[in-house]
Amino acid sequence: MNGHSPQPDPVKTIKLGARIPSELVLSRSDSQPHQMQQIFPSTGEWNLVVFGGNIVDEVQKRRVENLAAVLSSPKSVVQKIRNRGQSVGALSIYLVDSASRTEVNIWNLPELFRPPDEDTGIDYGKVFADSESYHVGGGKAYYSYGISPQGCIVLLRPDQHVAFIGGLEDAGDLERFLESVNGGVL
Repeated sequence: MNGHSPQPDPVKTIKLGARIPSELVLSRSDSQPHQMQQIFPSTGEWNLVVFGGNIVDEVQKRRVENLAAVLSSPKSVVQKIRNRGQSVGALSIYLVDSASRTEVNIWNLPELFRPPDEDTGIDYGKVFADSESYHVGGGKAYYSYGISPQGCIVLLRPDQHVAFIGGLEDAGDLERFLESVNGGVL
């Protein structure tokens, strides 16, 4: 089931119905490098990737915060899905921004991107920087994917194929798409 893209080609190499190409990104919590395709577990979950752009820029940061506020609302389809408490059909949300890894404090990000975890208190594995590692490279995901400085959102099905692509302002379109999938029950 391939979704929809409300914008004409918001990214160049991420295509509906295809797997997202893998690129190296760094964890914001510990600077460890990760391949994008290895971040998303194959547990039956859907994964929403918010490519937030340079969130050091105040305008871009507000755009990401506005998206997070919409998706965090108790009336949001995203929250209804996340609150079901099931792993199959659940939804995980990730932030991949293009700011330097040293310029952003994870605690200044919306709670949506640092959800609670029973073992550690906070799930630190949801926020990544498209920054270069000291030893293994990286810092080329936005360029490789053709993502504009305004960023985008990409929804991955449980099989890791792209189901939806939209801009940061397209939360309404994303929610309508999620509602349409099995009557709103993923």
